[in-house]
Amino acid sequence: MYHSGVSSRERDRLQQEFASLDRPGALILTAALGGTGLNLVAANHVIIMQKFCNLNEQHQAIVRIHRIDQMLTPKAWILHCAGGVDDRAEELHQSRGKFEAQVMHGVIQEKFS
Repeated sequence: MYHSGVSSRERDRLQQEFASLDRPGALILTAALGGTGLNLVAANHVIIMQKFCNLNEQHQAIVRIHRIDQMLTPKAWILHCAGGVDDRAEELHQSRGKFEAQVMHGVIQEKFS
């Protein structure tokens, strides 16, 4: 379990231990650490249990396993719980995407969808 209460030294140790496993394993990260400067090429699956409100942070969490040195095909699994906070996060993602497309259209005079 890799969370903000774990010291920097212990985080490094956990990451090295995970990278050196010769069998399947799991490294559990909190949302706060999912997008913070980690390079996890030892992993090839990321499962997001609760969508991030900020889509860029969610993308950052996913690309932690999608790096140049990655030898396996990375896969992202984003779970969606209907009728809850995930619905609101999805609404935010959609409205932000439309806003960013409008901005880009104004900046470079190209249409985005």
